Amino acid sequence: MNKTVVKETSIFFSDIVGYSSMIARDEKGALQLLDEHDVILEAHIAKNNGHIIKHIGDAIFAEFDDSDLAAKTAIGIQQELKERNDNAAGKDQIIVRIGLHYGSVVVKGDDLFGNDVNLCARIEPTAIPGGIATSSIFLSNMKDKDILTRSYGHVRMKNIPDPMELFRIYIDKNDFLSENQDDLTKVLIGRGVKIVDKDEKFDNYKTVAILYPDNLGAKEEEFFCYGFLEQMINDLKTIDEIRTPSIFDVKKYKDSEDNISQISIDLSVQYIAQLSILSVGDKFKINFLLTSMSTGEEVLSNSFDGLHNELQIISGKIISQFADKLSVDLSDSVKELFSRQNKIDNEAYKKFLEGKYLFDIRDSSDSIEKAQKMFKKALKIDNGFAECHAMLGMLYNLIGELDDAEDELEEALDIAEDEDNYDALSSIYNNMGIYYKERKRFEKSIKFFKKGIKLQKTFPNDAMKANLLHNMSGCYSIMGDHDKSFIYLEQSQAIYEKLDDNIRLGNSYGEMGSAYKSTHKNEKAIEYYEKAKQIFFSEEMNTSIAQVLIFQSEIYLSTNDYKKAKDNLDKASRISEEFDIPMMEARIFLAYGQLYSNQNKVDNALENLEEALDIFMDINNKLRASDVLIMMGFMYLKKNKLRKAIKSYKRAKKIIDKMDGAYMKNIAGLEKAIEEHEQD
Repeated sequence: MNKTVVKETSIFFSDIVGYSSMIARDEKGALQLLDEHDVILEAHIAKNNGHIIKHIGDAIFAEFDDSDLAAKTAIGIQQELKERNDNAAGKDQIIVRIGLHYGSVVVKGDDLFGNDVNLCARIEPTAIPGGIATSSIFLSNMKDKDILTRSYGHVRMKNIPDPMELFRIYIDKNDFLSENQDDLTKVLIGRGVKIVDKDEKFDNYKTVAILYPDNLGAKEEEFFCYGFLEQMINDLKTIDEIRTPSIFDVKKYKDSEDNISQISIDLSVQYIAQLSILSVGDKFKINFLLTSMSTGEEVLSNSFDGLHNELQIISGKIISQFADKLSVDLSDSVKELFSRQNKIDNEAYKKFLEGKYLFDIRDSSDSIEKAQKMFKKALKIDNGFAECHAMLGMLYNLIGELDDAEDELEEALDIAEDEDNYDALSSIYNNMGIYYKERKRFEKSIKFFKKGIKLQKTFPNDAMKANLLHNMSGCYSIMGDHDKSFIYLEQSQAIYEKLDDNIRLGNSYGEMGSAYKSTHKNEKAIEYYEKAKQIFFSEEMNTSIAQVLIFQSEIYLSTNDYKKAKDNLDKASRISEEFDIPMMEARIFLAYGQLYSNQNKVDNALENLEEALDIFMDINNKLRASDVLIMMGFMYLKKNKLRKAIKSYKRAKKIIDKMDGAYMKNIAGLEKAIEEHEQD
């Protein structure tokens, strides 16, 4: 057995900027660049007596006994790469970020554990591309006091409770003189680095990641593993003193060959929970293991078994044990939530979980159809299943079956309110709000969002509250009450920042950009869209980047800056080529159609609008399809093709006859234009 050793050391982390996109664009070329990168970095590390702990994809984790040599290594690497990149095309450049820190580590075999390892892993992403970021602790441990540095100020990093003063290390005097303090601060803020007041107080909390469960049963039982993971993550989010990565974050490690120390470094968490689940027939068994990533020691293990409809109460039992081990006190409301009994029929609950898995994952063209069948089967067994009615309602909403969507959501609401099912009500109120928001019935939408927020006073869930505030702000924005929109957006952003929920924070920045866009404050809109993009780049959320690019292109269209509009759309189009997401492709075609329409390039506009229409019809998005048909109707009138314009009008009218006034106003405009054309 390997002996556990604790020591002080200088820690080094590096990674290649944008490597995931490089792989998606040209895998062979990216792998060749990675090989060259490894040769360069390994040589510098070896020359300065460093020791590589491991390669983590395109990242390198190393340690040095001497902080001066660690700094020398980082500077030498960036100097060589700068020289190399000056003579390389953009796609062939190797741009690296490096983070340095000094602290205590636990040695277990060939690996290092500890909070300082996780801290260095969080320092590295704050480095400007091609730059070096370091902690003040690292600098104070150096003998060379002539090294050129400039302070970031105090920075709050993801999943690190206490802010820390960080510094930029410059590679030479010219590098230092090329930038002043204001320039550095502006760049850092633009990249989403959170610079805070050094005296600002933040909540103290523990961080736990729940990894995707190992499925010990048949492949067909995968849905239950997903359902249990989602339940545990949602339950953890009700505890203020614990932070946990989202299901989006941990799904990336499903079937990963990375060991838990690598994953903990990436997620920057103090504890990792590993689950294994055997689901057979109407029962399941779950085993769990909680490991401290500060020591590498297993601190808790247990197993539970039960019926599938006992998932919620077993999740609560496991998390209660986590809280006890982490010395976290649970509130009375959380204890009540964890002790809830599920009265839903076991078979109905199992089919609901399968339907929800299909709806959430959507990994095949018929996933929605299969999910719908599962929800209906569950309700046939147990029609008093509020959550299932709600999910079926959202499914109908997605495919444009609006009457059915409203019926199912109202049924879910009636059942949950009759049963005082507060756990379900928050989600149902949010879903009702989303439904009516999309129908442009904003007063009714706001009513449901407010009900959900009020419920948080009794059963607090910061993540749900932030989502409700965020969604409600969108209603006020569209209604033109921008003061309220900004108030609720800022409230939601404060919660997302507190929770270190970068993904939702990025979405909220995007919403803020849209709010400014709607008030024609284009500079502020672009500023917030840029902040959103920086987060999406750091989280490698390329589809969200494409969405923001489309929004920005609309601003440029409104100011007749067609070049910038097209540049953004071209970038979004290149991103879409890396994926197979019909909705994104359709929106890009629609945006190109709007661009060419504004430029009076009618044939080009129609060509793109027809592409968009085909996709919207294929994915059964009737609302978007009606918008495209109306645009096409106007385009046909410009070409004096009255028959085609009338055909577009009739198709659009058939789709939106049952919708409210906002949509009827759009179709009425086309109808009037057709009448005027006929009179001419």
